[in-house]
Amino acid sequence: MEIHSHSNDTLEQFLTAERLKPLQAIHLALGTSPVTFGFIIILLAQTAENLPSQNSELIQTLSFITLLLCTIAYSSFPFVNKIFNAKFQSVETKNVVEQRFKILVTKKIITVASFEMPAMFGLVVCLLGVLDGSFSSYPEFLLNIVPAFILIVYIALTFPSRERIVDELKLSGQ
Repeated sequence: MEIHSHSNDTLEQFLTAERLKPLQAIHLALGTSPVTFGFIIILLAQTAENLPSQNSELIQTLSFITLLLCTIAYSSFPFVNKIFNAKFQSVETKNVVEQRFKILVTKKIITVASFEMPAMFGLVVCLLGVLDGSFSSYPEFLLNIVPAFILIVYIALTFPSRERIVDELKLSGQ
């Protein structure tokens, strides 16, 4: 039984607020963490004295690790989509909509969580750079904040609204 054989009413009835709220809460929680942490870093950067850099080599190494984590997370995105799209197609139970919704929720959580790792790591690098004075000498280390912006933009663009989930469930059945 394919999802597109279900009427829009069936999908709309299935996607209740109770089913959608946990997914939205996860997106909000994963998005607000880097925002909050980023504000703390900005506050500390404004109040920190211009200390001479003590560990710029460490911050440089950690910045490279941030770049490596970004490369892994962002390059795995198409593979994660491909794996979950295959799972969508293999669902053959009488509750196709429910099973595909569970797969979609898992896919969204894994994707956002994989973007969260480089974001939070980059913010930790920023925090360390602010605390040890590296950023006053090497402001390019602030590029470690970019993964957090990417995460926030991704969450904003893909936030699981009711309409977006219904559309994704319809597309997954094709």
